[in-house]
Amino acid sequence: MGYGVGNDVSRGAYFTEQMKYGATFVASTKGFPKAKGCSALRLATEIGHVTKGRLWCKINGEVKSEGDVSEMLWNSAQTVAIISQYFTLKPGDLIFMSHPPGHGPMNPGDTVECGLDGVATLTNTVVSA
Repeated sequence: MGYGVGNDVSRGAYFTEQMKYGATFVASTKGFPKAKGCSALRLATEIGHVTKGRLWCKINGEVKSEGDVSEMLWNSAQTVAIISQYFTLKPGDLIFMSHPPGHGPMNPGDTVECGLDGVATLTNTVVSA
C-alpha cells in the first residue's frame, strides 16, 4: 500500500446540466481523459500509514480547501477493506479518497496545487478538455 496526492477533476457544469434532467450521478463528469492527475506514490513501508496530516488544494496560490486526514469519515485501511468487498484490488490500483470541504472553478491556464503534508505535492496547469 502506498500514498500520494491526486487531483480528482470533475466536469461540474456538465453535471449541473444533467441534474436538470434528473441525473443523480453521471460517470462522464468524472471519467474523462487526463482528469485524474497523481503525484509519485510513497510506500507505507517507507512513511507509515497516513492517519493525520494537512490535506490542501490551492488554485493560483489561493487556498480553496484545507483539512486533516484524521477528519475523513473512513481511514485508508477501512476504505480498502470496504472496496475489497466489491472489487479485486491489484498492485497499481488507485483509490481517490476525498477532499476537505471547499473547492473552486478551474479555468484554462490556472495552476492547481494539491498536497498532503509529509507525503507529496502535485501541481498541474489546467487545459481545456
